[in-house]
Amino acid sequence: MNLPPLKEFDFNRYPMICAHRGDTSLGAKENTLDAVRAALDSGAEMIEVDIQFTTSGEIVCHHDEIDGVGSYERFEDIIAIAAARSYLNIELKGYGAINELPLLPTVFSLVEQYKMQDHVLYSSFRPDYIKSISATVITTIIHPTHELSELYGGEDIVEMLPSELMSMTGAATYAAQLSELTDRRLDDIKENNIHLSVYTINTKEDFDKAIACGVKAIVTDRPRALVQYRTELS
Repeated sequence: MNLPPLKEFDFNRYPMICAHRGDTSLGAKENTLDAVRAALDSGAEMIEVDIQFTTSGEIVCHHDEIDGVGSYERFEDIIAIAAARSYLNIELKGYGAINELPLLPTVFSLVEQYKMQDHVLYSSFRPDYIKSISATVITTIIHPTHELSELYGGEDIVEMLPSELMSMTGAATYAAQLSELTDRRLDDIKENNIHLSVYTINTKEDFDKAIACGVKAIVTDRPRALVQYRTELS
């Protein structure tokens, strides 16, 4: 498969569909090889995975904070099967158990090793992570939540407009939940021509609401169903 660079994707044709932690709609466990394989067959253009570092410096895929118990999928194994077949949304979690910032170049090197640097975006709730990434790659600042804000800037950051968050971090795109898209934020997105992604959209009704907001990408747990619905709307 000849996958064009992400920057060449025609977001004006239709919103990109991103499989959230892979495709778990058929029973696969999230952030696993099975979920990624299912996502590759789902019709979704992008796959989102959550990555973290173990205390030994290994890059693994897992959403919740790593507690040292249990096994986690290696990020390298996932990128190896996704390379040249799908765009990847690599979400940098950074819960604060260890200082991951000095370790991020390891991620970039692995992406380059698999020749995926033109086919990935890096996303995070953490402004410090997004600020640390080169402007030559695509980054997404996810609107900080109240629950996590203490890790990266306090409550004031939760109230920022999308354009303010993007200016502060140098992010290329902005992501939020539908419930966070107030009229004020939607006006800001429109006025500043901001590339908007929305998560996690799992119903036709929410898909329609996201489209009405001018969304360019939709993150979903049900990529197969929403790919089919998008086709029906075309």
